[in-house]
Amino acid sequence: MAKILALEDCDITLRNSILRTLRETDEAVLLPQSERSIESTHFKNTVFTLSANTTGLNTDIFSPDWFTGVTCVQLDDRDVEPLLNNPKRRADALKKLATTIPSEVASSDVTVGPQLDADVNDRDVSDWVAGFDGPSCCVGLYVSEHSRPPDVGLIGMNRVHRESFLICRAGGGLAASQFHTRLVSSLRRGKTLEQALESGTEPGPQALRRVAVAGTRNRTQILLNAAHILGFHRVHGISDQASGGMKRGAVPTIDVSINALRKADSKNANNAYQYFAGCVDCITSTGVASSSNVADGFLVFMNAQGDSKLTLRNDAYSCIPFCTRRLSTSKQTTERILQEWRTYATQGRPAHIDRSFIQQKFSWLNRDFGKYSAIIEPLCLWGTHSEEEFVSKFSRELGLTNSTLVRLRPELVLLAGVEPGKLRPLVRHIQTHLSTDGHNSFQQQKGL
Repeated sequence: MAKILALEDCDITLRNSILRTLRETDEAVLLPQSERSIESTHFKNTVFTLSANTTGLNTDIFSPDWFTGVTCVQLDDRDVEPLLNNPKRRADALKKLATTIPSEVASSDVTVGPQLDADVNDRDVSDWVAGFDGPSCCVGLYVSEHSRPPDVGLIGMNRVHRESFLICRAGGGLAASQFHTRLVSSLRRGKTLEQALESGTEPGPQALRRVAVAGTRNRTQILLNAAHILGFHRVHGISDQASGGMKRGAVPTIDVSINALRKADSKNANNAYQYFAGCVDCITSTGVASSSNVADGFLVFMNAQGDSKLTLRNDAYSCIPFCTRRLSTSKQTTERILQEWRTYATQGRPAHIDRSFIQQKFSWLNRDFGKYSAIIEPLCLWGTHSEEEFVSKFSRELGLTNSTLVRLRPELVLLAGVEPGKLRPLVRHIQTHLSTDGHNSFQQQKGL
């Protein structure tokens, strides 16, 4: 029987799912907020230690969103202040973000991310586009106010400072998709992880190196593009060496990855790989960050002097949770949206109770399926996920006691939009149940 370790009481359904999935030689460590997604069936906030030389690994453990994550760039307040104090510039910036950042969700003609294949120096063999590769992607300005000294080492002089970050959440796009296909195919043909990842090309060691940095490369280029759009001229760029110097990306302050895979430390496991399902591997990450739900923003952890280059170690293989708990399925959420539209939109009132806040802080670009497509909010803004809840309960166990928590709230953020397969039926049902007069009245009142 596989070994399961947990920081809190383990849900019986989750425990049984893990035991059915793992082999006797494998191990799972459950972090706070751990679960198995009711949508994708992928595990969240769980660290798997997988034997490298044993066959029969169940590929359902792995998510196709390999090495997705979050990259943050700390901003100069001289860039941020003029933008926040100019309502017209804010609105224009949100619109320009939506029309400039490529997204696979908004267009079937877009493919983002580098290819997995490369030359002998791990450099790209073809050009590629940086952009959103899934519905959970976002990029934009996040702001927080927290207490710290005006300079390092000044004790007793703490005061409130505004911290502003340009943040992007995205994955590796094409490289992640190709890696997943090749790895799953290889394992299903009876290969071990060692055979699949340490020799050959199915997927092979070069593919693992390429996919491990593909997400970061994609995010840093998105961030540099967003910085130019928002007028943040003090964001520094650096040449992307894997592109042969043809592309540039922002210099990250914090860079964390989830769904990462790497060879386990020999001190912790003998000839094994560790897969960090929906959680942050703080050993390989730069800095420490996590997420709350979309409207609540992100969490960044700093040391007492306000430095984001924090080193974290704990007994859970130096990991912290990233994903929050899902509260409702996409089907339940779309049914709720339809009910709200039937109730309120026909009266000339916004269907979303928080529409004013959303208009000020967020923009998105949905695929065009009719006149209602553009104004339907992304499902994540309808309460699909809960807020973060692990910091107050498990800071000591996770090694976060001596760090300073900075909660970054969204100010100007581009979201990926609604997945086309979920948007099309939504638009069709709204067109069926809403009168034209009700829609016009709603548009006139809200200026849509």
